[in-house]
Amino acid sequence: MRSVFWILIIIISNQAKAQNQNSIWCFGDSAGIDFSASPISFNSSIDARGSCVSIADTNGSLLFYASTLNKTLWQLGYDKLTVIYNKNHQIMDGGDSINGEGWYQELVIIPFPSVPSQYYLFSICSGGNSNPGLFYSVIDMSQNAGLGKVIVKNIQVNNIAAFDALTAVKHGNGRDWWLMFKSDGYYNPPNNNFYSYLISPAGISPVITQSIGYSITTNGGAISFSKTGNKILMTDYRNLIQTVDFDRCTGVLSNSTVIEPENNFQYYEHFRSCFSPSGELIYITHVPQTLMDTSFFLYQYDLLSGNILASRDTVFYSNYPNDLGGLQLGPDNRVYASIWYQCSSFCFPYPDSVYSYEIMNLGVINQPDSLGTLCNFQPFSFYLGGKRAYIGFPNNPDYGMSPSLGSGCDSLVDIQSIEDENELTIFPNPCFNKIVLTFAQDFKEEKVRIVIINSIGEAIIDRLVPSTMQTIEVERLQRGAYVIQILGEKRRWTKLLMKM
Repeated sequence: MRSVFWILIIIISNQAKAQNQNSIWCFGDSAGIDFSASPISFNSSIDARGSCVSIADTNGSLLFYASTLNKTLWQLGYDKLTVIYNKNHQIMDGGDSINGEGWYQELVIIPFPSVPSQYYLFSICSGGNSNPGLFYSVIDMSQNAGLGKVIVKNIQVNNIAAFDALTAVKHGNGRDWWLMFKSDGYYNPPNNNFYSYLISPAGISPVITQSIGYSITTNGGAISFSKTGNKILMTDYRNLIQTVDFDRCTGVLSNSTVIEPENNFQYYEHFRSCFSPSGELIYITHVPQTLMDTSFFLYQYDLLSGNILASRDTVFYSNYPNDLGGLQLGPDNRVYASIWYQCSSFCFPYPDSVYSYEIMNLGVINQPDSLGTLCNFQPFSFYLGGKRAYIGFPNNPDYGMSPSLGSGCDSLVDIQSIEDENELTIFPNPCFNKIVLTFAQDFKEEKVRIVIINSIGEAIIDRLVPSTMQTIEVERLQRGAYVIQILGEKRRWTKLLMKM
């Protein structure tokens, strides 16, 4: 049994690393990156300075993407500025007039835990908006021959004025999701309130409110999860840096560490931030609030240092009008940095005359887990194929995050509870269109639950069936390795299933 246990562990781990749902980025002025092999640029239909999201299938093929502050809608004076595009870079059926403003981290795509073809697009409207709160729309990719359709639009979940930092992370069971945001501290009184929702096959849970850490006084900044999902990094426009521990099983926040409190007397602000792959280093772009100073900085901090704030190291700086903007850990474990052109206080859209190598290339931190200059930051080193960057990068969660094996909440992949193999056979395995289950003669339970889990912890099939129903259709499963669980009241089996 232990040999089966370790084989399954290795397969799940390797397949999770190989999945490609994070492999497509669409952002800026018509820019795109495909990370499925060596990163290459391509043309997207986005023209937006801020929030954007994208998702691919497990083969790395684009499904759809979205962005706020759509240029055409903004110029026409619309207030619902988010647009969803299909894989052909056309506006999806029903994909216009989605709630969203012009911020930087206000959109998140979350797959339905129970319906493989459907996806939530969550959006927040931040403080100062006439209609603040959290909203969602639903995209069904089984519609329109795989081009998708928005089947539910702009459903309001709450009316909380939000800090511009909507984010999400996989639950420890590898199937469900935690959606999280922070309360605005500018239009609201200063506060340290975090709000989260559990997204499961049962739908969207009631809100969970937790108060922890520093009470902020602003409405903008960044929140990101570490690669393991057990720690949050938060920075804001008044120079706050704090980390908070997160339990992926319970959703509980704990152990807030304020590295730098807010400071309202500087002309600079912490703008974007992210963890290194190991979670031991963090990177922050630091920009001026006014033109009294024209320098822009990229800083590195060592979270293992005895004095984290004093460990700050300047990785790069630039000068006006080239402003350091977005910062994002890529699926290739490198950190990407954008520079946008400050042609005015807003500078959107770019004038046709504004093309420069600074905004047509991204900077890349090639070894982000290395200290100081060893991190090997190369400015203007990734060419966008003639397209231009603004500030925003895709606000994509890690769709391939592994379950928290051994945590106690990893019930979907609890492969240590394997029963005697002779009590159940699965044929054929490897399989093509169908599998046949044969139980031992002494198996008396009337019904069993069949769960087939893909390499990233999603339950592709989850149904209750009579134990006498021996044939299970698996034609729609993609080729690859799966975990199949057969769950009775008194017995359970977990086995490897190979689909050819």
